[in-house]
Amino acid sequence: MPLYRKLPVRGFTRGRFEKASQEITLDRINQYFADGEKVTFETLREKGLIPRELPGGYKIIATGDIDKKVSIEAHAISEGAKAKLEAKAIAFTLIEA
Repeated sequence: MPLYRKLPVRGFTRGRFEKASQEITLDRINQYFADGEKVTFETLREKGLIPRELPGGYKIIATGDIDKKVSIEAHAISEGAKAKLEAKAIAFTLIEA
């Protein structure tokens, strides 16, 4: 039997290099925040929506709808969420993780 078939199969996995991130829906923002509030990492932590440490940051996704005028700071925003926020004229900014 050739040597390459005797050796165990090993490969590269990127699992240990991935950073965990959290998804926040527009429904949850609408449910937990009032008009005029600012959605930031600190306010999300105070309301218990994200854990204490989040190396990959958080992402706003377009599940649901938002009625309240809030300002959003997020590490990432999905394309659908951007379209919904721009249609409702809600301010949002992207920040570094």
